[in-house]
Amino acid sequence: ASSLVALSWLVTLASRVVESLALQATLARYGSAIRATDVMKSVAAANFASTVLPGDVVSGIAKWGHLTRTSGKPAAALRALISQRIALIAVAGLVSGVSVYISTAGISKQLQMFNAIVFIVFSTAAWVASSHNISTAMRRKVFHRRKIKHDFTKSRTAARPMRQPLTKIACPEVLLLLATLLTSFGLWIALVAAGSDVYFADAGAVYAALLVARQLPLTVAGLGIRETILIHTLTPIGQSEEELVLAGLILLGSLAAPLPASI
Repeated sequence: ASSLVALSWLVTLASRVVESLALQATLARYGSAIRATDVMKSVAAANFASTVLPGDVVSGIAKWGHLTRTSGKPAAALRALISQRIALIAVAGLVSGVSVYISTAGISKQLQMFNAIVFIVFSTAAWVASSHNISTAMRRKVFHRRKIKHDFTKSRTAARPMRQPLTKIACPEVLLLLATLLTSFGLWIALVAAGSDVYFADAGAVYAALLVARQLPLTVAGLGIRETILIHTLTPIGQSEEELVLAGLILLGSLAAPLPASI
């Protein structure tokens, strides 16, 4: 069991690294170039702060502050963080919705409906934010082209800043999908380590609900909320409350797993 707990934390650490790379690409979209190591430090600090603060929204302030100090662009960092958070929840809704569909354990229809609503609402919001970002980038590109006509000698420096956001338009979403799959895998390992006999699809079906609840500043480190969701969704398919509470505590420990990346 201890080896499974360690594996769960390692998978969580891997998902945080991938999430950091996705955030770096998102920051590039908004014209803020930050090294991957600096982004990883901000993600690690925010995840560790979430163990003593209520909700990811509150701990995200620490991440925003670190990115602002690193980049010197608070507005760009804020837009990137909000955009990525919306996209992450949308991807989680997609993964959980597909997991519910392939699960053979009989997941409740309420959870199916919740995952569908999460995916529709947040994917729409992510599309609107992405469309606005693309249109803004295109307008800036046109502006730079007009400027080039008047000053040919500055054409390379004028055109270069706008190429990166346009060529990496799908990169953050692909990385967020990988991070979501890794986190769902870590959740499944935590459940197995606690003694549950759930399948990976069952754990994936619950992930979107856990992620949405994690955003709300209800309790410190999500204590009680995470366990309540696991109990409400997985006890109907034969899992014991004691095992689910233990899995919740393992997940709590995984929040501090990315700490070494911040050192």
